[in-house]
Formats: sequence, C-alpha cells, structure tokens
Amino acid sequence: MFVVPPLPLRSQDGDCEVHERDLEADIEGDTSGDVRNLLMALLQGNRDESYEVDEDLAEQDATALFEAGEGCFGTDESTFTHILATRNYLQLQATFKIYEQLSGTEILDAIENETSGTLKKCYIALVRVAKNPQLYFARRLNKAMKGAGTDEDTLIRIIVCRSEYDLETIKDMYLEKYDVPLKDALKDECSGDFKRLLVAICH
Repeated sequence: MFVVPPLPLRSQDGDCEVHERDLEADIEGDTSGDVRNLLMALLQGNRDESYEVDEDLAEQDATALFEAGEGCFGTDESTFTHILATRNYLQLQATFKIYEQLSGTEILDAIENETSGTLKKCYIALVRVAKNPQLYFARRLNKAMKGAGTDEDTLIRIIVCRSEYDLETIKDMYLEKYDVPLKDALKDECSGDFKRLLVAICH
C-alpha cells in the first residue's frame, strides 16, 4: 500500500512561525482563478485520511469527472478540484480505474486534453502522487538532476523529508525507471560535502 505521510503546511495554532507571513493570504494575493481555488482547497486540509475505499463513491466520482471534462463542452474545474483535494489516495486510485473503464481514456490523458497551464501541472502532480507517490518523487529527483545545473533545493527537500518514511522505495522506483541507482546519479550530479551528505542519507 502506497501512503504519503502528511506534511504540515503551517503550525498547529495557525501562527506564521518561519516567514512571519500568512500562507493563505500570500496564495490569495499571488494566484488567481482556478489555480487559487485548488491551492486554497488543499490548504483547508480536508482530505480524507482513512484507507477506506467506497466503490459506489468511486463510480460516482468517475462519472462526475467525465461529465465535468470529456463529456461536456468546456471543463468544470471545480469538480476536478473538489475530488482531487478531498478523497484519500486509495479512493482516488479506485476512481481513476473506473474512469478509464468508463471513458476509455486514462485520467492523465484526460487532464492533458481538458486543462492547460499551471492548473494542468497541479492536477497532474496530484494524480501522480495519488497513483504512486514513490514514483512521483523518483521523477522529481530525476528532473532536478537533468539538463544544465542541479536543483539542489528539490534534492534536499525530497531526500531529507522522505528519509524517515519511504526513501528505500523511492530508490527502488528510481532504479526501475532510470536503470541507475539514485546514489550513483547523485554522485555524478553533486559534489563536495553536499554530495557526501545526500549519498550518506541514501545508504
């Protein structure tokens, strides 16, 4: 069973302890439209945290997603946002499976065709995390090391944050997808104490 332990977006008492700013206010001020609605929905922390799967609900949600996207002219983003932001990951996996049976289209392909821009990137990230979070993190690590330069912040965030949860599985996914051990990729892309630290965590 693939599970992503929740990471808090802010302190329990709502105080802004790190940047002395309010996260919700910043998001409201710096985003707009459907992207802002999605991010605000995620910030509410209303995702079902159980591991229960309701097959009837999965069928209802799959139908609602189809009717909000491929099955109508235009796209009802509010339906996608509500389902992706509130259902538990096992429930979403069941919904995506039924969606494909119902429409003949994989949910990621539907999102690719029905949405665009930042909203599409957000939806795709949410779907990939729900389907297989460890593979999602493996993809993110690879992207951080591809091309010119290295996204050190992403490497630190994922490797350090996941080290106490599922880094071993992420390493397995990385090797399976890219045919290179993660620690070897880090050795090739990083240097000095930074490299030694990340490789040590990966052992």
